[in-house]
Amino acid sequence: MFAEQLKNAKEELGKLGIELWLLQLGDMFDLWLGFDRFFNSYPANANSMRLTDGSDGKVFLDNSGTTKATEFVDFWVKHTLYRTSQSEHVRKFLEYGSHSQFLYGNHDNYLAKHPAEIANNKIKRFFYDRDARLYACHGHQWDPMNRDGAIGGIKMTQSAFWGKGAIIREMEPDGRIPSFLQAKDLFLGKYPFSVFAMGHTHVGMLSEMVIEEDYVRSQ
Repeated sequence: MFAEQLKNAKEELGKLGIELWLLQLGDMFDLWLGFDRFFNSYPANANSMRLTDGSDGKVFLDNSGTTKATEFVDFWVKHTLYRTSQSEHVRKFLEYGSHSQFLYGNHDNYLAKHPAEIANNKIKRFFYDRDARLYACHGHQWDPMNRDGAIGGIKMTQSAFWGKGAIIREMEPDGRIPSFLQAKDLFLGKYPFSVFAMGHTHVGMLSEMVIEEDYVRSQ
C-alpha cells in the first residue's frame, strides 16, 4: 500500500542522508459527502478573492443543534481511523513523522477549528517554505462556492450525492483560472515561490507559469 511504500522510501533515502517530506493537500477526511452541514456561513468581504494569504473567510462550527459539529467530527474521524477496512493504512499515513504537513480542504474544513485526533499533525490552511520556495494549499480558498465560510459548495456536493452526480460535475465551473491568478498575486506579494502546488480542481496538471518582467515592474 501507498503508506507502506512511503515509509520504506523514507527509510531507504534516510540511509543516504536524504529527507523525504510528505505534504498532504487536504480533503483527507470527507466530512461533506452525504452528511448534514454543521458549519455556518461567513460572508466574504469586498476584496475576499484578492487577499494574498487566503484569509478571505472563516470556519464557524455549529454546536447549537442536537448533533454538535465537534461531536460529528470526532465520530467520523474516529470511524475513519479505526472502523473501516482501510483504517490501518490511514493511520500509517498520518504517522509518517515529523517531516510531514497536513493541510485542510473544503471537504474537511471543520479541521480548521476542531482537529480532533489528528491535532498533533498541526492542520493548517497553507504551507510555505521560503528556503525551498514552495507554496502549497488545497486551493479552495479562492473558490467563491467552496472558500471557508461559503455554504454553496456543500449544497452542490449534497446534490451530487443524492441526485445525478455526473450532471452536477458538468455544471461546476473550472477553478484553475482563479487559482492561477491568485498564484500570481502570491508570487508578487509576500510569498515568492518557484513551485506552487494545490489539489482542489481535481485536475492532474503540471504547468509552467511565466510572469513577464514588464508586468512585474508595472505592479
